[in-house]
Amino acid sequence: MTEDRAAEMRAWAEAHGFEYEAEVPEELLALPFYLFTLGLDMEVAVGENLLSGDWEGMPVDLFDVTVAVPEGVQAMGVSAYWTENEVITTAMAGTGAELPYVYIEKKGLLTRLADDLDRVDHLHHDHLEVTCGARDFDEHFEVKTTHPDFARELIDHSMMESLLAHGSGFVYEVSGRQFIVHTPQASDELPALLGATKAFWDEIPSEVVEKYASAQDDD
Repeated sequence: MTEDRAAEMRAWAEAHGFEYEAEVPEELLALPFYLFTLGLDMEVAVGENLLSGDWEGMPVDLFDVTVAVPEGVQAMGVSAYWTENEVITTAMAGTGAELPYVYIEKKGLLTRLADDLDRVDHLHHDHLEVTCGARDFDEHFEVKTTHPDFARELIDHSMMESLLAHGSGFVYEVSGRQFIVHTPQASDELPALLGATKAFWDEIPSEVVEKYASAQDDD
């Protein structure tokens, strides 16, 4: 990361009431998100320029991530995202309960072609992919998880509408008590990232949070 980038992030933090730290604590990067590990048994991400504060009532951490992609690793079928972007700016906020892992992103051309092939040969080429039951959403977004029933609970009608309205250009990951939203963005575009994060946070169904919080209390 450059000194200019650090100065930009520090200035943005001061202008918007956020606290700034040069390095991201290890405990944040140790959380089980694909961005931080690429599915490996080790962290491959380095974090810098941590901004911590409140955005329209949502406590949030915002930081830059660089990912050292090991040779031969295919990152969720969109390897260019991980290899061509020097900085992947990431927002992290809370879910309110210990939730199963879900990965959500806007579909690209190759993904839509694979969907077309699925319709032709009636095979599902990615066993992790989940359809949520709304044609417009399923055509535009890819959802991956090993918990399909939970994904459909999480991505209800209101969440689908929010993602269709705000989700282009962002990758969403839900894992445990946090979720992250990430994108290769410069500091002057941080409000768009924070806005997408807040829109997702607002639409996490309260009944889902209550269900999983209650299950944890029972345990």
